Amino acid sequence: MKTSTGCTVLFLIFFLTSCQTVDITYDYDPNLDFSKYETYRWYSKDITGDKLAKMPLVKKRIVFSVDKNLKEKGLILVEDGNSDLILVAHTGKHEKPSLILDFVDVQTKELVWRSEATEVDIDYDNPEKRQTEIDKLITRMLAQFPPMPQ
Repeated sequence: MKTSTGCTVLFLIFFLTSCQTVDITYDYDPNLDFSKYETYRWYSKDITGDKLAKMPLVKKRIVFSVDKNLKEKGLILVEDGNSDLILVAHTGKHEKPSLILDFVDVQTKELVWRSEATEVDIDYDNPEKRQTEIDKLITRMLAQFPPMPQ
């Protein structure tokens, strides 16, 4: 148990303080009309092997920030019931610390949009500073959502 906790703490420190710049990439289906998406909900189960599942306070801050950003973009969070999208926040399986936001179409069960931030660097002086840094990161990750029609 101590080894597992120690690894989690080390990953958290590495995840949050590793590098100077954050690299953000996007990918999405360019043939899709994103204006049809009005509601979303969060995937409620933990993903096997996901480091974020072991960091509930960090995950809570990420979810809060994503919710705030998507509300500003006009999407509605649905706690229970039907939604157009399911959102999944998880860590990547790369050498560099990364955070991934996946948007999955509920009807087709296909990934329709993804943002990935690698080389995540968040200063954790105090909880308020943590939320501020996460807010900045999430705002950058969601800057291109929804994509404009081509």
